[in-house]
Amino acid sequence: TLPTTEHLRLLRQGGLVLYMRHGLSDASKPDQLPVQLNDCSTQRPLTDAGRKQLDQTSRYIARLKLPYQGVISSPFCRVEESARRVFGNPVQVDAVLRYTAAMPAPEKRPAVDRTRYWLSLPVQEKGLNRVVVAHGPNLAELMNYLPPEGTLVIFRPLGLDATPSFEYLASVQPGQ
Repeated sequence: TLPTTEHLRLLRQGGLVLYMRHGLSDASKPDQLPVQLNDCSTQRPLTDAGRKQLDQTSRYIARLKLPYQGVISSPFCRVEESARRVFGNPVQVDAVLRYTAAMPAPEKRPAVDRTRYWLSLPVQEKGLNRVVVAHGPNLAELMNYLPPEGTLVIFRPLGLDATPSFEYLASVQPGQ
């Protein structure tokens, strides 16, 4: 769903979740398994084009003056860098919010559950939104949707005990 002026109005009111997939990355340099989170040289990096794209997204976000509380990030280097480039500091790294695509089913459950948690948990501070920067496959596990790299996805959290626990509203692809 493409974003509308109504989505922008809702974001300015707060209470939503902006989930961003990290920027364009270099698929010719895949993550080494097992991934060493404290060594960026073992992980798939952002490309220069991805960094430029993220810097452009940062300028758009700044112009829109969207209110948000702290930024939550996956522990992967490409994700942390994406979060900092677009939203600045501070960034709260959530070690459980990992890349699910390369994991066997039993190992990916905690990361999928954590993704659902951040999308579903109501935003406590009135007038602010939550920002989560992570991986596309995590969303694919929850809703069969794999957003392109650098895409911002807008959700309304419905509560941890609700079914469904979040509502998809729209996607903003880089450059939109």
